[in-house]
Amino acid sequence: MIIQTVKKAYLVIGYLEQDGQKEVCLCENTVDHSRCLIIRIKDQKLIFAAVEFLYEQVANEAFVDFQDCFVSGESLVLVFSCFEGQELEQKLISEYSSLEERLEIIKKVLERIILLDMSCYFASHCLELKQVFVNRSLDVSFRYGIDDMAQSRIYSMKEVQNRLRELTEFVFKEELKKEVVRPMADFLDMLEKSRCGGYLELYRGFLHAREQVLALSKQELEMPKTWVFRMWERIRKLFKPLKKIIVIGVLAAGLFYMLWTIDHASKPASSAKVVDQIGTLKLQ
Repeated sequence: MIIQTVKKAYLVIGYLEQDGQKEVCLCENTVDHSRCLIIRIKDQKLIFAAVEFLYEQVANEAFVDFQDCFVSGESLVLVFSCFEGQELEQKLISEYSSLEERLEIIKKVLERIILLDMSCYFASHCLELKQVFVNRSLDVSFRYGIDDMAQSRIYSMKEVQNRLRELTEFVFKEELKKEVVRPMADFLDMLEKSRCGGYLELYRGFLHAREQVLALSKQELEMPKTWVFRMWERIRKLFKPLKKIIVIGVLAAGLFYMLWTIDHASKPASSAKVVDQIGTLKLQ
């Protein structure tokens, strides 16, 4: 199947999703043979609710991932750059990624959003874990969608911060669980409790946390700070002086027992009592 416009034609390679509202397919531009993601919106109510917003986004020159928007029959067709690499969630589950690599991935996610000058609607959706893709060079791309697009106008930095917090919590969940990356925990608190003025403020806040995390020593990163671990450390510290006392006590008890054994062995044994009668019966 080919999706045709006046100047371009897109060859459908395969369908990723189909329902009564939309079709999502992977396509190839027949002019330059580049791959793209095409979303055909079929729901008329959604088209009328989102068409003005979408034409504003495609007119944004910085948003190069949104390549085109046009009417085809009774559908509205959206053309986006195709995602590349592996879904971030699968990457983190299936292979080891160092702390430095994961810090770099979140950094590149924020940089990509800033460079594309995304609206809050697209930024918040691109920060969903399932929408982030990473290649072997740790370059980041996004899988775009139209979930909740009818409400695109009401999205704000609040939604962006919530999605960034959820993404960051997942990416650093092991370190946060052990409480060894306090700067990142502070950054997450800021995302939850404060309202940032824009993407650059988020980026600067993350860079500050990133620098502090990278400055932590290997020992600090490997030593959990949970209350259970802290309690165990206190017990260990208290046990050190007690250990000496216990050792001395054991040695003293052993010495006492040895002396008592020697003294008991040197005493003559008491004569045995001869039994010659049991009741009225005399033994011969």
